Amino acid sequence: MKNIVLRYVILICVLAVSSCFSSVETPEARTLSALAPKVIFLCDFATYFHPAPELVASWNALEDPSLDTRNLLTLLKSPDPKIRALAIFALDRKNDPRVLPQIAALQPDQAVAYPCPLAVAQPLPPDKPRTWPQQPSTVGALANEAVNRYLTASGYSNFGDYWKDHRAYSVSWFALRLQRNWAFDQMNHPSMDVLRTEISQLPAPDRQWNVLWLGTLPNPNNVVRPYTEDELLRNATELGHDALLQLLSGHFQSTDPRPARATRSCVHGVAAGSADVCSEAQSEALVG
Repeated sequence: MKNIVLRYVILICVLAVSSCFSSVETPEARTLSALAPKVIFLCDFATYFHPAPELVASWNALEDPSLDTRNLLTLLKSPDPKIRALAIFALDRKNDPRVLPQIAALQPDQAVAYPCPLAVAQPLPPDKPRTWPQQPSTVGALANEAVNRYLTASGYSNFGDYWKDHRAYSVSWFALRLQRNWAFDQMNHPSMDVLRTEISQLPAPDRQWNVLWLGTLPNPNNVVRPYTEDELLRNATELGHDALLQLLSGHFQSTDPRPARATRSCVHGVAAGSADVCSEAQSEALVG
C-alpha cells in the first residue's frame, strides 16, 4: 500500500514540475503578448499603405533582432491566433528561408487574426488607423504572403517543389533581402553589409553572377545600388568574355538557376541596346 501511495506522490510531483516548466514564458512570448493588443494591421499591404507612426512602431518591435528564432518557432503553435500571426511576421522579417517549412505548415490555418486595410482614394487620418476601412484576415493568409514571396521570386508555383529543390543559398533570397532594404531606404543599414559579406563568401562563379544580377536589379526611386560600377566591371572580368557570351546562347554554369534567367535578360537587353536593363558602362563590360 505504501508503495502505491509513494508512486502516486512521485507522479503528482513529476506532473507538477512538468506543468511548471511548460508555463515558463520566454522573452519572445512576453514581447508578443504585450504587442498583441497594440498591433492594428498585419499584412504586406499595410506596410506600404499610409504607414502611420502607431503602425510602424509595432512592426519595428517585431523586427527586433534580439527576438530568438527558436522561441518564435515555438510560438507558431500558440493556441492564440494573434500570437501565431505575430510569430509569422517576426520570423518573416528574419529573412531566413530555413523557417519557411514551419510557416508553410500554417497556410491552411483559417483562424481570424489581424485585419488588413482596404485601399481607398480618400485621405485617412494618420493618427487614427483603427478607424480606417479594413477587412478581416487569417493566420493562413499571412503565412501565404511570407511563403509566396519566395515562390514568386524564384519562379515556383508551389512550396513542395520549391523546398524539394532548395539549396544553401539562392540569388532570389538575396534579392528579397535587398528589396526589403530598398523599401525602407536602409542602404546604410548594417544588414546591407551582412548581405554583401555573405555574397563575397560564395564560391565562383556563383559569387560573380550574384553580384552582376543584384547590381543590375531594377530598383525603385533610383536608390543606391548594392554594388558600384567598378565592382560590376571587376566581377564581369572575373567571369570572362566567353562565359558572358555563352549566356546569350543559353549556356550557364551555376548551381543556382535563378541568376541565369535574370542575368540573361540583362545581357539580352544589352544586345538590344536597352538602357533600362543595364547601364551603358555595364553593357560594355558584359559584352565588350
